[in-house]
Amino acid sequence: MIEQHHLSERHACRLVGLSRDSYRHPPQPSELNATLGEQIRQTALVRRRFGYRRIHDMLRQQFPGVNHKRIYRMRLANPS
Repeated sequence: MIEQHHLSERHACRLVGLSRDSYRHPPQPSELNATLGEQIRQTALVRRRFGYRRIHDMLRQQFPGVNHKRIYRMRLANPS
């Protein structure tokens, strides 16, 4: 958009509602999210009736510092 319409970075980011920092530094996928997501999927397939709270309780030992809200968001993003 910047090169095509000859806009400044500041003006282009303001038009699309994106911060300039987000434009310059896109999010990087983390290894923790990938392994945690895979563990959530595996647990959800084996334990079909478990919700995010019980999955969090099961994975608490393997992933310390990961709270139930993160498990909830990841479970919603990848339902099985």
